[in-house]
Amino acid sequence: MLAYQGAKLSTVIVLVILLSVYWKPFWRINTRYLSISLILGLVISTPIVLSFFNGQTQRLSIFNIFSYVRPAGQLHDFLKEDNESIGSVSYYLFHSENLNYVRAIIGRYFNNFSGRYLFFEGDWANPISTAPYQGVLLLADIIFLPLGLFTILKNKLQKGHYFFVLWLILAPLSSALSRDEINAVRDLNLAIPFVVIISFGIFQTIKWLNSQTFVLSKIIGFTLFVTFYAFSFLYFTDALFVHLPVHNSNYWRYGYREAVSYITPLESKYKAIVFEQSFNQPYIYFLFYQKYDAARYQKQANFINSQYKGDVGFEGKIDNIHFERVDWSVLRNAHNTLVFVSPGGTSPEAVNNPTIFKKIDEIKYRDNFNVAFNIFEIK
Repeated sequence: MLAYQGAKLSTVIVLVILLSVYWKPFWRINTRYLSISLILGLVISTPIVLSFFNGQTQRLSIFNIFSYVRPAGQLHDFLKEDNESIGSVSYYLFHSENLNYVRAIIGRYFNNFSGRYLFFEGDWANPISTAPYQGVLLLADIIFLPLGLFTILKNKLQKGHYFFVLWLILAPLSSALSRDEINAVRDLNLAIPFVVIISFGIFQTIKWLNSQTFVLSKIIGFTLFVTFYAFSFLYFTDALFVHLPVHNSNYWRYGYREAVSYITPLESKYKAIVFEQSFNQPYIYFLFYQKYDAARYQKQANFINSQYKGDVGFEGKIDNIHFERVDWSVLRNAHNTLVFVSPGGTSPEAVNNPTIFKKIDEIKYRDNFNVAFNIFEIK
């Protein structure tokens, strides 16, 4: 809870559900135990509560959905379709910013229960979080999840059932209130009620198969059950261990370790090395893979604020390695310089002037086709 903002909300949700469902048993707990638990809970949670008031919520302010107002141009074009204007009655009824937030939050909430997310594609907004062509649940769970819900709801609900059903309903809130359409990491709290409910479906299936009178029917049923689940698991492991490292290598920041390995033996041979700046924080990879001395780094740290208020910002330079936006017009006169730049940052000026900007190499992603970095030398 100290390190991750989403865990703060998800923990509060679970505590509220526990107290709501087990309200009467809660008050039957020995007063001494309750008092000790309350004091201990306050001690543990005090640093977390204080973090909200001493400037440690930057990431929360950046990633919550309310920090993102629709671009003025987009709203203007939308209102223009019906000759409406900001401040009109129809604007407040149908197009206000508050209504837009409500629509976005509800949409994000229901994304967590969509087949696309659960079974077929996974976290499409952050492909790093799931294996390609694989949901956050196994394909077999498309049967056992609804069966588990049916098993729970068909009978009179016990307190434990209420607890997990309410957890399932409320768990997506931490994800729904963030800027991403879906986010499997912020949604991790949802895994627990899913697993429990799916287990009800599996248990009910095994119970039904065991109740079959005919031995052949029982054998066929268990064979189909095991085969389907085994296939789903093998499909997942193939996607995770075989395809994901290649298919999503760009999302895993592939190429930075290779870039550091390439630069390190050449660092002293160039006056300057320009490495394209990005939100991937390239300086971190140099500090890590070069096992850079922390005290030495802290003496020269040159942190630059990001254009986004509250963001972590950028490092500008380590020794003769400069982390900056690549400006080819400036680099024309930067003699004895090595440049590492993504294909998106490689301008026609660099490509069309090989006498000035000599491309000497490139680092490809693991698919051995797409390029992570182009490497240019300026004599």
